[in-house]
Amino acid sequence: MRRIIFTITSLLLANFSFAQYQQFSVFPNTDPIQCIAAQGGLIVAGTQNGVLISIDGGATWANNSVGLPDFDITALTISNSNIISGSRTGTIAYKALTDTSWTVAENTQFDRVSSFFKNGAAIWAKHCCGSCNTYKSLDNGVSWNLISFPWGCYENFIWSNNYLFHGDWYGPQVSANNGSTWNPANNGYNTTSDFSLMGADEVGNIVVSRGGAATTGNTLYYATASTNPTWQYANGFLNHMAAIRAFAGFSNFIFAGVNDTVTFLNNGVQFTTDGGANWSLDNAIMGGVNCLTIDSAYMYAGCEDGKIWKRTLWSPTAINESSGNSLTPHIYPNPAKESVTIDNLPCGSTVGITDITGKKVYSFVIKNEQTTISTTGFVNGVYIIQVESNGAVAHKKLVVNK
Repeated sequence: MRRIIFTITSLLLANFSFAQYQQFSVFPNTDPIQCIAAQGGLIVAGTQNGVLISIDGGATWANNSVGLPDFDITALTISNSNIISGSRTGTIAYKALTDTSWTVAENTQFDRVSSFFKNGAAIWAKHCCGSCNTYKSLDNGVSWNLISFPWGCYENFIWSNNYLFHGDWYGPQVSANNGSTWNPANNGYNTTSDFSLMGADEVGNIVVSRGGAATTGNTLYYATASTNPTWQYANGFLNHMAAIRAFAGFSNFIFAGVNDTVTFLNNGVQFTTDGGANWSLDNAIMGGVNCLTIDSAYMYAGCEDGKIWKRTLWSPTAINESSGNSLTPHIYPNPAKESVTIDNLPCGSTVGITDITGKKVYSFVIKNEQTTISTTGFVNGVYIIQVESNGAVAHKKLVVNK
């Protein structure tokens, strides 16, 4: 019998401590990092003087701005093989890594691009100030079309519990039909006119900072995502006078990037694991943080001093396995509420489930090719399903969100 040796990555949550942040040592930049995006080993960062690109996970960097009509980059995203940039003057451009120059996209006559939002095959570009338009692309940023949208200058979109949210000048808005129609979601929220920046974890918790990314001093609220969320004031945030510039979500964690250029108090990254009520300082060493992005096992923070820091969320651990065939289990629904079904399993497989701390919460030898596991006793969060059969091992990520 032929034996095939392969490597499978298992995932263990990294301990939350300052030591988990790594500053990139080779970085040809002192301009503030205004936006950041990552995909695999590709990391792109936007500054007032163009786009910096690393193709080796941050080990080396180069300025890659040839062809950009405006070097003041305020938003970035990566879609398939295309890098897409948005500028302060509203220009959207795109390029593949193999391209020698950026190409200006179509239909981009609007003001500052505040953020990109990827929703299935679509990319939405939101701008702030001026005409307050929203554009959508279905071809990886090559062409854009204006879409009908409620008026309001707002910073970003988030997706949580199958609802789409954005925060505009008068507070959060919610859509239950993927953006076709919108309704106010202001229950308990102070609707005094101001920018609203929103964030979410992966288990249905959302936050909004009144004051957004554009001002110094924010008021932070938290809620559970629904068509009519009830907002509560986040007394546990460490400094409501600090300017929250960015949010990022992972499992039941919401991270906030803080850059207060007036008081300099609690700058760095804060995080919550209880939906937004209480917050802890994750790293103050890096100083002011303007942007955050999460890609698989890592979070990246772009800072006011031009540096980028890398935060390990999951620690990859190599495991050597021997097998004639690799396992390909299917899991559904994912996220799960009351139960999860696993199929395409060899009879006699061992199924184990661990939480993000590495604690095993389930283990069983199955007799059929399919099994259904109750998740009613699981707390909301991210879990790893491990399937073992005849020396082969496969891992799948499961989100429980009840």
